Amino acid sequence: MKIAIHGRNFNESARPFIESMFNELASREIDVQLSKPFRTFLDQNNIQHKTTLVYDKPEIEGIRLLSYRHTRDYRTDRNQSYRLGYAESVDGVNWERKDNLVGIAKSENPEDFDYQMINYANYYEHNGRKYLLYNGNGFGAAGFAYAVWED
Repeated sequence: MKIAIHGRNFNESARPFIESMFNELASREIDVQLSKPFRTFLDQNNIQHKTTLVYDKPEIEGIRLLSYRHTRDYRTDRNQSYRLGYAESVDGVNWERKDNLVGIAKSENPEDFDYQMINYANYYEHNGRKYLLYNGNGFGAAGFAYAVWED
């Protein structure tokens, strides 16, 4: 399994938890790539990790990936809120939107945890199956889920 991690700077009290996470990933022989800024932060603060791979931009087989949202009223207006989109670029400058390939949308039921928004998704493959982890309403306050791609 391969994963990419982009983290933010954290205070010293989080060190044991972060190092424990990296130790667990290493014990499971998971290939980890770190974003360049996060790797720099870890190294400057002597945070133990066994990761050598670094990325500048998310990339799969030479295609860069992007998710996005509207910039106005995205916290309160369902029509402007986070949803999953998909675009591809070979140069990181010119993008072609392919939202029809996402395969998942916000729920149409106002009672569901993902009616208002879907955000902070993470795609991964495991044992030949495709999974998507994502947060729902309130940036995940209402819940999070995983979806399994069915062909």
